[in-house]
Parts: sequence; structure tokens; C-alpha cells
Amino acid sequence: MFRTYFLAGLATLIPIFATLWVLRTLILWADGFFKSFLPAALKPENLFDTTIPGIGIIFTVVTILIVGILTRAYFGKKMVDWWDALFSRIPFGKNIYKTFKQFVEITFSDKSESFKKVALIEYPRAGSWALCFVTGEASGEIQTKTQHKVYSVFLPTTPNPTSGYLLFIPEDELILLNMTTEDAMKIIISAGVVKAQPIAQ
Repeated sequence: MFRTYFLAGLATLIPIFATLWVLRTLILWADGFFKSFLPAALKPENLFDTTIPGIGIIFTVVTILIVGILTRAYFGKKMVDWWDALFSRIPFGKNIYKTFKQFVEITFSDKSESFKKVALIEYPRAGSWALCFVTGEASGEIQTKTQHKVYSVFLPTTPNPTSGYLLFIPEDELILLNMTTEDAMKIIISAGVVKAQPIAQ
């Protein structure tokens, strides 16, 4: 009886405290990161003589919205073009900027299929399977020098899906799933404890 109640309490409290811990970590990180860009006179602890938790996230959201609004206007588009031209003249920096810009444009485009297809591949050996995300069809030498049509896939690690491996897999070795990206992420983060929701037929 004790064991049953104890496990029931753990099952209730662990998700709550884990969520609160993650949120607290994100808030503290955002506060420290974004406040580091503010002049000393504009930092909340100097303006209000107290620390305001969450001001970093508020500042982030407001900044993103302002930038989004500006980039939709004619003047904002000219500013983006100016930044593109500026970074294209910086040695080494231009390649980093171009890579991240292309990644963001592809990932956040409504027409992009990147990370929207979930698949199974045999990994790390034949007979064992791993969830991955199809990021696109390979191009250039990667495609021309292989014997099969290959696709680039991202194989995330558990429980941290932000790290992983880039693999190039032949088309006939990919098993595409109807599973949503969200369900795949839940399975990966929970190490398989959380089950995918069945797809309605």
C-alpha cells in the first residue's frame, strides 16, 4: 500500500517539478543573456532597484515582434539587405551568417518540408531502428557520387534532441511514418516512455 501511494505521488509531482525547473532555467538564462546587451543604466535592477524575474523573456518577445514588423516594411527590408551586404564582407563570418540564414529560412518557411517528416532507419546496426527527421533531398557531390538517391536526415539523441547526427540515407532505406513531429519528439525526449498518439484514419 505504501509503495502504491508513494509511486502515485512521484508520478504526480515529477512532471510538475520538472516543468517548473525547466521554465525557471529558461527564464534565468534569458534574463542573463539578454540583459547583458543592455547598458547599465537600462538594466531593471538599476532602473527599479530590484531584479524582475522574466524580464529577459519579455524583452526577447518584444524585440522579435519589433524586428518582425520592421522587416515587413520597405525600410526594414532595406536594413536586412544592408546587413546581408555587411556580413558578406566579413572573412569567415560570411559563411557562418549565410549558413544560419539558409537554415532559418528553410526551417521556418511555411512551404518547407524540413523536420516535418518522421522516419525510421536501421541504426546503429541492422535489425535495430531509430527515429529520425527527414531534412531534405541531398544535392551536389553527395548525391552524384552515391549509387542511390539519398536524403539527409537528422538523428537526434535522447533525452536531448538538440544534439544528434547528420546522416545521408538511401531513399529505399527510409521508412516514412505518419507520426507527427511533436509525437516523435515526445518519444525521443522520454526515451520511449511516452507513446505516440494513433493517427486517425
